[in-house]
Amino acid sequence: MSRNVRVVAWHEYITNVRRKEFILLTLGLPVLMLFFGGLSVLGTTAAVGTFAARVTLETGIVDRSGALDLSEVEPAIPDIRIRSYADENAGLQDVRAGRIIALMVVPADYLATGNVTVYRQSRGLFNQRERVPVGAILMRGLMAKQGLEKPIRERIYAPVGESGARVLVQDRSGAFVPLHPGREAARLILPYLFAILLTTSIFISANYLLRGIAEEKENRVIEVILSSITPETLLRGKLIGLAGVGLTQVGIWATLGGVPALIQFSGYIQLSPSALAGVLLFFALGFGLYATILAGLGALGTSYRESQQIAGLVSFGAFFPIILILALVEFPNGALARILSWIPLTAPTTMVIRMTTAEVPPADILLSALITLAAIWLVLRLSARLFRFGLLIYGKRPTLIETLRWLRQSS
Repeated sequence: MSRNVRVVAWHEYITNVRRKEFILLTLGLPVLMLFFGGLSVLGTTAAVGTFAARVTLETGIVDRSGALDLSEVEPAIPDIRIRSYADENAGLQDVRAGRIIALMVVPADYLATGNVTVYRQSRGLFNQRERVPVGAILMRGLMAKQGLEKPIRERIYAPVGESGARVLVQDRSGAFVPLHPGREAARLILPYLFAILLTTSIFISANYLLRGIAEEKENRVIEVILSSITPETLLRGKLIGLAGVGLTQVGIWATLGGVPALIQFSGYIQLSPSALAGVLLFFALGFGLYATILAGLGALGTSYRESQQIAGLVSFGAFFPIILILALVEFPNGALARILSWIPLTAPTTMVIRMTTAEVPPADILLSALITLAAIWLVLRLSARLFRFGLLIYGKRPTLIETLRWLRQSS
């Protein structure tokens, strides 16, 4: 690395880490996420407490089929009170008056058709506390009528017991371990967080790059700079300096949020050192690819806002795998995941998701890395020409034909 590249890189790094936006975003984002996360937990706890409040459901039944024995319903189903009606109209009057929560009418042909009508007041779409367990009531009424022994009836009601079946799932090593909600949540949350961290750090750093280029062009500072160094040297220095900015930001976020999360959920997260090394590799490749593209295209913009519009179009490639994250997590080595790993614009994010989800074949990692490196090499050559051409353009953005003509002439 030449001395001029080091000087530019250091200047870019120091300038951007001192920006108020960098400090506020780097330190404020984890605090903001913690704040909203706490509100979410409190809201969920309050909602669960509200729905969990015990409510006695006074339910009326008109049984015209004679196929039900309702004597065991109340002892078996908590908070259910059964009131039998011989007259449907009397039951409907009690529903209207609010004396019962619902009226179930079981017709004479129930055993043949399974038809049941439930009359109730409208309590709102989300008022689940007043939902009558119609199926449970009918099942217990039917089974009690058949005269089966109680242990047999209870096993029919709960075929695998109250705790459910014991489920074993395959982990990354191929061993079968007990299903745990924390492990299953980590299986989706971990790749999602890494993918968001990758794309966020790339485009925040790229935003600083675009802003710096736009400000230097608008203030005509770029002309003074180019009198001392070449555009290629300036480009390399900016990329290296902003890579340091991105790594600093990611390091702070990882320290403030990632390390405590890893400690808290260490029993559920299965991320080998080799997978972590692969994630860091594609972090670097992703930044190198997108920063190089945006540097070349951003130099063609006539203002910071125009450069941001260009960046928004390019950024879609990095965010696209996040849209498909459920499919990628479910089939990390499937055809879709492998195809996205071979497309340079989607490869970094896709590989980060895959490697934090499952064991990825080494051949896939190597091929994806080589394709992305080749793309970076090609884009770097093209971006250096665009950078050289675009830095001295003022007033209007060049057309596509003018840009292509320049690329041919400078090749």
